[in-house]
Amino acid sequence: MRTWAALLAPKGTPPAVVAALNAATLEILKNPEIKQRLETAVGGEVRGSSPEEMKKLIQSEIAKWSGVVERAKIPKI
Repeated sequence: MRTWAALLAPKGTPPAVVAALNAATLEILKNPEIKQRLETAVGGEVRGSSPEEMKKLIQSEIAKWSGVVERAKIPKI
């Protein structure tokens, strides 16, 4: 099991705004000092990705963990 975090925008955010936020985030992560501070804060590797990669990761995590919840019969609240 691993943990991850992401920057998310509300549904319906214009694609140009999402692209601009992603570009700004990737640019910030090029700064070694900022990247190191973030990695220290989260206790692991910090890397950027694209909105499409993040969407695929979220979809795969939902599928994986939904199956775990079903098989373990964990009640939904």
